[in-house]
Amino acid sequence: MDKDYILDRKKNILTDMIAFGVCGYTSQIIGFFVSIFLRRFLGPFHMGVWSFVRVIIDYSLCTHIGTATAMYYKVPFYNGKGEKEEADTVQNVVFSFLTIISIPIILCILITAFILKDRMSEELFIGFLVFPLIFLGQRFYTFLVMLLRGHKKFVLLGKSYIFDSIVHLLLILLLVYKFKLYGMYAASILLVIFNICYIQYNARFRLRFVLLWGKIKDYIVFGFPIFVASFLNVMLYGVDRLMIAKMLGMVPLGYYSIAIMSRSYTVGVSKSFASVISPYFIEDYGKTEDVLYTRKYVLTYTEIIACVMAVILGCVYIAFPVFVDYAIPRFHPGLNAMKAMLFSTFFMIASGLWENFLVVKNRRIILVITSISAIIMNIILNYIAIKMHFGIVGVATASAFTTFLVFIIFSITGMHYLENLKGLILFFVRVLSPLILIVIEILLIEHFICFANPILECLMRLLLFLICSLGVAFYINKRTGAINIIINILRDKFIKSKSV
Repeated sequence: MDKDYILDRKKNILTDMIAFGVCGYTSQIIGFFVSIFLRRFLGPFHMGVWSFVRVIIDYSLCTHIGTATAMYYKVPFYNGKGEKEEADTVQNVVFSFLTIISIPIILCILITAFILKDRMSEELFIGFLVFPLIFLGQRFYTFLVMLLRGHKKFVLLGKSYIFDSIVHLLLILLLVYKFKLYGMYAASILLVIFNICYIQYNARFRLRFVLLWGKIKDYIVFGFPIFVASFLNVMLYGVDRLMIAKMLGMVPLGYYSIAIMSRSYTVGVSKSFASVISPYFIEDYGKTEDVLYTRKYVLTYTEIIACVMAVILGCVYIAFPVFVDYAIPRFHPGLNAMKAMLFSTFFMIASGLWENFLVVKNRRIILVITSISAIIMNIILNYIAIKMHFGIVGVATASAFTTFLVFIIFSITGMHYLENLKGLILFFVRVLSPLILIVIEILLIEHFICFANPILECLMRLLLFLICSLGVAFYINKRTGAINIIINILRDKFIKSKSV
């Protein structure tokens, strides 16, 4: 690669990361209060019902049969090749197909609701009735978000996340406080409507209803294995909730929502970086269709994100229990499951860009085989953990072990095309070392920093932990020069503002 091109690319990526990251963190902070209020207003039982409904929604959103996934890869790919008209065709055809395929899904859900009406609670039955509206809105909101990512409109995407969080918080306070679970259903419907209107008003995507069955077939052939793997991933990260609901009950599932919440927020932080990296990676691959041309995206990103996420997860481990005990103390029984879930989160994040790499290397079937194996293993381990009375902590630990194995498989498969055995071992050392060091660091801090006041104890532990983790920043700058580039970007912005 040309050095000037690489430098410009780094500047663009880091600029998008800064803008998107600031918006993402702001959204996460607001979203944290959304989660707190939601659990305070609903309580463990209603929270368990809502978690169950969310699992059904997540499954149903996977019914695009790979077309939406194909769009996610093909839009930046064609943009990289300079074929803008083809990129527009992809998004219009996928939009039309999603509209058509949503109709039978909605009918199936409604029919199922009435067939099983006598076998479910009233709250769950109402959830099934309003599900089609939430599902349809969420489907097109997700479609627009993918378009923003594919076209690298990360500033607008970040603003939309802040808009989503603010509106969500207001709806929770206005509706859920008074109407409980039914207010949550209404808030979910209104939220997706507002989000769709906000994005479309600002992005002005020119979507047309175009059904080209030949194109749809091509997109399905390309995207179906990825779609199957994505659907299996939803099952993999949802099977724990289903098994808890079936074998332990809704109240333990409500407690387990604390672990799910911590995973959602920490994964959300990493996805803000991955969302920026992925379209750049695919665009650059589209220029030459040579994976060696883009190998540093995979290796460097995975190593750096492992360092960043190890620190973030450490902060969550220290601070999150105090927030729970003071804000939503009824959910305290879910804290140990949350701590175990952090390991699962780390390996989920570390596997992220490898999935994109295996797709561009046309090894999509590996994603499917690995996901099926992981689901089977996770079900077996969850079953054993529950039967041995390890409860939700055992389930979270089983999930962590499963995601670790998925990370190992993806890494070994991908590194086969990039490095030799020595390079593979060095990669594992660089990725796993931050996690191991952070665990040791936390154990030492917990042993030596103890105060009677939980808040003071938390603040002191957090401060010492961050000081001890400063080496991560120096390592990242040494590997990528990112901090120097960020300083130059901020300096240029300051000079321009002064000149104006």
